[in-house]
Amino acid sequence: MRCYADSSFLFSYYAADANSLRADAWRQRNAEPLPFAPLHRVEFRNALELAVFQQRLSAREATETWAVI
Repeated sequence: MRCYADSSFLFSYYAADANSLRADAWRQRNAEPLPFAPLHRVEFRNALELAVFQQRLSAREATETWAVI
């Protein structure tokens, strides 16, 4: 079965939040690559910008996280 990650999972996996440990544990158990669609690109970018606005990430952290994606 092919899995699809929503943007909240991707945010937890690539940036630090309350669910990051769970997202990392899931990825370690499931090594198959996850699809990354154009919608993911838009939603993930918006999630990073929201985290900066809410001061959960610095602008630099958001830029570095986006570079990894």
